[in-house]
Amino acid sequence: MWKYDVNSPEWQEEWQEYLRKIHELEREEDRLDLGTKKKRRITVTMTDKQLSMLQERAKDCNVSVDDILSNYIADLTCTHSNGSDERDRASSYFERTWLAHNRYL
Repeated sequence: MWKYDVNSPEWQEEWQEYLRKIHELEREEDRLDLGTKKKRRITVTMTDKQLSMLQERAKDCNVSVDDILSNYIADLTCTHSNGSDERDRASSYFERTWLAHNRYL
């Protein structure tokens, strides 16, 4: 049987303490991960037109191409992301591409 009635103040207090500890551990993990953030060299294959359009989009938003790609990667990997909607959309986009279907080959 359960130690507490889930509606009891004691159980609610214990549950809140558990959630607080989990949140602290997640924050520490995020802090440690951010300590590894550095420039990485990745070669991306694209056409001249794609590069030009990506640079134009970045310029229009007053950001760098690096900012655009880094933020998409953060949302896709669910690390240091721009929010839950952005994570969901990045994941949904990826799952709709042929790339995600390679796992079934």
